Order: sequence, then C-alpha cells, then structure tokens
Amino acid sequence: MTSSREDGESDAESDAESDAESDAESDAESDYENDYENDCGLGGCLPGKPAVGIMKKSPQLQKLEETMRGSALAARGFLGNDRRSLPEIIETDLHALARLGYTKEHLASRMQELTDLGRQGLGTAVRVEEHVEVTVDEHRGQIVCPWPHAGRFAKTVTTVRRLDTGEEMRWAELSIHLVAVHGFFQGRGSPFRLDPQRLVRVLF
Repeated sequence: MTSSREDGESDAESDAESDAESDAESDAESDYENDYENDCGLGGCLPGKPAVGIMKKSPQLQKLEETMRGSALAARGFLGNDRRSLPEIIETDLHALARLGYTKEHLASRMQELTDLGRQGLGTAVRVEEHVEVTVDEHRGQIVCPWPHAGRFAKTVTTVRRLDTGEEMRWAELSIHLVAVHGFFQGRGSPFRLDPQRLVRVLF
C-alpha cells in the first residue's frame, strides 16, 4: 500500500512539473506576440479606430529590430534608412491607414488578388482592370519572415501600374504577409517600403 501511494505521489509530482514546463514554454512563445500587440491587436485596427497603444520595447522586440536593420535576409534590410523604432513605424502607418478608412486586411487581400491575376501574364504585363496593369516576376528561392515563426515565401515581385495616373508600386510575396499579419509596411528607404497612402491610391 505504501509503495502504491508513493508511486501515485511521484506521478502527480511528475505531471505537475511537466505542466509547469509546458506553461513556461507557452509563455515564452507568446512573449513575441505580446511585444507587438497594441489596443487593436497585433497592429490591426478597424476603420475609424486607429491604434492608440504603444508597443512595448522589450528585449525580444529590440533583437528583432536589430535583425531587420542589419539583416542578411533582405538587401538593405526591412527598415531601410528609417531611424524610427519598429513600434513607431508600425503604429504611424496604421494610424494613416485607419484615417483612410481601410484595414491592413483590406490592403493585403487586394494585393494578393492583383498578384494572382498578374500571374496569368507569365512575366509580362497584364491589364487586369480598366485602369490597372500588373506584372508578376517569379524568382527562384524563398525568403523568410523576420518575425519568429515558420514563414517562408517565394521570391515573387508584383508591380502594379495605374494607367489613369501613371502611379506605380511593387511588392514581394513576403510584403503581403508582413502587412496582413504584422501590420508592417517596412521602413523608409527599404526597397519594398509600402507607403499606406500611396498604396491605397494604387490599389483602389
């Protein structure tokens, strides 16, 4: 009877330790998410409700920002020559987008739609709408998302030109993900910087 009781206590202690370790791992994984979360949730805001929270400048966020500034993942980095902090860049762009009455999901969905339509041209310009021309260039290889998750994206570059205004913008497949999931339009001077106001004009 004593041996059975001791075995039961040992199993309970082992289960408790396992649960504690699992909780600790889960907390560690969520640290990154919490670092970027603001009042609208991971940079996503509804029209008329701009982001008002200040993203926390944690060690994890600082490390991510340093990686972006000197990243070997993308030429000239994701932040370009922008000296603003990563939270400030994201929050400023989301404010601008909210004032225009759009969400990051609206833009990302439209970007993906135009990319899909442009693929029909197999590298040549396609007139997908009356005033919209799209060219999609496919390149070999993949690029990873700088955020700490398993995101890998084809090196696809989409160029959209407005035939009525002549205005043009381009984005990579990774850019669509960065906008949709992280609310990140990249820094000023980045090769794939997407100014929200210009992007809205070109997309819509």
